[in-house]
Amino acid sequence: MSVQLDMIVTVYEPLAGDVWIIDLERHDGAALPEFEAGAHVDLFIGPEMVRPYSLCNSPAERHRYQFGILKDPISRGGSDLICTQWGVGMPVRASFPRNLFPLKEDAAHSILIGGGIGITPLIAMAHRLAALGRSFELHYCVRDQGKAAFQTKIADSIFAANARVHFSAERRFCLADDVGHPLDNQTHLYVCGPTGFMEQVIDDAYASGWGESQVHSEQFTAETDLTGAPFTVQLADGKSFEVPGGRSIASCLIDAGYDIEISCEQGICGTCIADVLEGLPDHRDHYLTEDERNSNQLITMCCSRSLSKTLILDFQ
Repeated sequence: MSVQLDMIVTVYEPLAGDVWIIDLERHDGAALPEFEAGAHVDLFIGPEMVRPYSLCNSPAERHRYQFGILKDPISRGGSDLICTQWGVGMPVRASFPRNLFPLKEDAAHSILIGGGIGITPLIAMAHRLAALGRSFELHYCVRDQGKAAFQTKIADSIFAANARVHFSAERRFCLADDVGHPLDNQTHLYVCGPTGFMEQVIDDAYASGWGESQVHSEQFTAETDLTGAPFTVQLADGKSFEVPGGRSIASCLIDAGYDIEISCEQGICGTCIADVLEGLPDHRDHYLTEDERNSNQLITMCCSRSLSKTLILDFQ
């Protein structure tokens, strides 16, 4: 298991739209590890429950990590527990920050588009770009005023003049109309939010002439399909385990006593990647690149399965 930080909740406040703003500071008051814009932290919420949450404060801050967390009735339990059972003074364990959604800081112009709670990593990006004096714009897309949890935070920020709020109840956000075509190949677009929202923005971007290398996204949730025929996983130490339909490789190995670090359990974060020594993976993740999938040398153990009867893996 990776090194963890002993934290304490110092701010725990409800915002609009069932969103809570939560600040964590180090228990001993020491400075926190630096983080990059777009980074997330794994929060240890309960026994065997670890969830990743994006940091939404300025990367220049070293005294706190700030999160915006949506109380979602259809979540897998982590966000609901945080928004109903946490409070100021509560001790919390957290991982060091990791960045799977990096910002290209030297871009000529950056366009940040957040749908709902997906705005959180983009707020951190906006802080960073403003501090660097870079050209950028921030678009916050929500259903209506009642769901605009971060509207005041954005309006009071140093980048307020760069930001626009879009209410889909009045008019749906349209990339072509609200952003337009890319100025050049040095303009970069970042999008985060619900799957359908992101897919629409990305499809519109490609239709408007954006290149694949200019479009960046981070997915918060994804459906996990564990159905399929059983298969055998053989480890580099020689031990073998059966993985039945409906269960993940990671869960089977954890039950067998192996220390497998998992986080999202949806193939989004890349925490549980293992090397494939032999066999053909059935890739069901949203993390690996097409080249990585085609090489069949890596597998995300929380969601992917096997097209061959046996997979030989090494995760040490």
